[in-house]
Amino acid sequence: MSRKSKKPAAASAEARPTARPFDLDERDLLGQLTVNEGSTLWLGSYTASEIERALEQRGILSGFRRSGLDRFIIRIEPFEEFDQTLRIYCEATKPENLIAEARFREVRFVPKIKMPETFTAMQLSALALEWLLMQNPFASFSPQKPPLPGQAYPGLGQARQVTHMLMALCKKRRLAAILNFPQFFHNAYLYRDYFHFYDPVREADILALHRDLSPLRLADMSWAIEAGCVRMTPSGEKFSWVSAAQLLSMHEVIKDYFASDWYRRSVREALENQSYELDREAFQKFLAQRAKT
Repeated sequence: MSRKSKKPAAASAEARPTARPFDLDERDLLGQLTVNEGSTLWLGSYTASEIERALEQRGILSGFRRSGLDRFIIRIEPFEEFDQTLRIYCEATKPENLIAEARFREVRFVPKIKMPETFTAMQLSALALEWLLMQNPFASFSPQKPPLPGQAYPGLGQARQVTHMLMALCKKRRLAAILNFPQFFHNAYLYRDYFHFYDPVREADILALHRDLSPLRLADMSWAIEAGCVRMTPSGEKFSWVSAAQLLSMHEVIKDYFASDWYRRSVREALENQSYELDREAFQKFLAQRAKT
């Protein structure tokens, strides 16, 4: 999971609603940091050895070992002003041995534009996932498991376990949500059982795209979107994936919002108004070119 700056969505009156009750991006959500500049503690609280014990207890390091990795080295390193990067290496602290990298920070957010169903004026704190990478740099892709957009190496299959660990962390630190800005379609789709888009129109996006692009496998769906080979119907405009706020609820106020009649109705209505199709000729050309390179 990673974050991309928001850019204007490619939309049309026929393909999706023209009027939205709000417009929300990272700047609206991200607030004051709780990590002190220069701190050697992750999130201002945890040492590398404590993180290693937590990863061991959650079975995440065991999962890494099942992929043939061992002798883990955990580093907490500064990244720009106030930010930290958590890195896990295998055997040596070399870039080619990097198996996991993550940037998290605690933030507070208040939706700038209120909605029919809203979080009210509460200032809720969240754990923002700014970047999350898990990979096996010693493995190769296969026809059965091809690369997804953004992948340089095969993944490690520990996303669910990491999510559960982050949920436990939020509960311990009394945080209201985990906040994510998925960079690619497949990121949002793979986390759909845990996360929901704050914008119900964006929530309908992943449902409509998966519905209309089947029976393509997920990797091909994501590549087709990334390559500009998906069109909105009936306008024929190219669909462009835009990063937006996804939330995993850890607070009753947010849970009630996603369970509200207004949110569910808004998703249904948007889903009925969204339709996509694959430009098969363009996608075949893209696949042929990609196979050459």
